[in-house]
Amino acid sequence: MAFILFVSAILSVSIMAACGEGEEGVRDKSFIELISEITGEEINSVYDVPDYFTVGADDSYCTIDTNPSDLDDYSSTVALRYIIEMNILLDLPDYLYNDMIHTSYSQGIQEAVFDKFRVRYYYHPDKGLNVTYYRIK
Repeated sequence: MAFILFVSAILSVSIMAACGEGEEGVRDKSFIELISEITGEEINSVYDVPDYFTVGADDSYCTIDTNPSDLDDYSSTVALRYIIEMNILLDLPDYLYNDMIHTSYSQGIQEAVFDKFRVRYYYHPDKGLNVTYYRIK
């Protein structure tokens, strides 16, 4: 499954490069717009986002939770794909996703800071991966 996610990420990067996306303008889009691109759904407000997402009303943050219902021993592969795609759209380095999926529970909350975003992520073996993207103003 990890190989499929990796190939999907590579294809997404290739398609974005071919279409001229991945530039500064994409990183300036609202999280609602980015989620619409990722999911292919028309989303008009923070109240319309799919269950895997939470977005601040002021667009200052977006959280992707691979287990929003807190089921035991569950992590959504769809949500993992959303994390990969969000990282790509925000022009974040590939190593970030690798760090995310190799984080252990005992490491606690991890943080990475980039030009326009601060990313915090946390992994729990029974509850999955939780990633929050914060805009840096």
